[in-house]
Amino acid sequence: MHLCRTTAFLVVLTATMSLGRAAPPSGTAPCLMASGYNSESIHLFDPVTGAKLGFLDAAGLVPGAQSMRYGPDGNLYVCAEKVDRVLRFDGATGTLLGTFVGDDPNTPQDEDGGLDGPTAAVFGPDGHLYVASFDTDRVLRYDGTTGAFLGAFVADDPATPANEAGGLDGPDAGMTFGPDGRLYVPSFQSNQILRFDAGPARSSTCSTSPVRCHVRG
Repeated sequence: MHLCRTTAFLVVLTATMSLGRAAPPSGTAPCLMASGYNSESIHLFDPVTGAKLGFLDAAGLVPGAQSMRYGPDGNLYVCAEKVDRVLRFDGATGTLLGTFVGDDPNTPQDEDGGLDGPTAAVFGPDGHLYVASFDTDRVLRYDGTTGAFLGAFVADDPATPANEAGGLDGPDAGMTFGPDGRLYVPSFQSNQILRFDAGPARSSTCSTSPVRCHVRG
């Protein structure tokens, strides 16, 4: 089965399902993909009729399926929140290629930098992968080619009085880079959207109506 071209953009529908689209490979048939958190699967639907077309590769491959994005290599990257991993699927066939970001329990090293509850993953202007770690209130950065941990992009330093993370509390699905090159992160527990510069830790807090941003850092 060939992977279909998706027609919706990372919209959270419920607490258990999200939709995804981001620069899919050309030449693929139109369809809509939805991640099912409890079903642990990526579901495929006809974008016109809504008819169920099946699963991406197979059912039950993505424990705690969350947001998904196509990478610059044309492959699909999906957050598996229940197992603290980012999985990679072949962008042309939909076949699961394996874990792109995740800790290896057979080694003493912490390969994923403490990733705990990944809810969103997005490739930045620098080509690296930024992953929201919901349970640690951090955004971690990984090499966009190898998946190697590069460090925390957003994280509070408990040794300083400043709040470098701008009060980020539960970074959630929907995280994205804006046209201004900044990273926008939903903060689930505080009902905010935080905006971070690409440079050293500096954040803005945005309300929703009307839109206002207060710069910190």
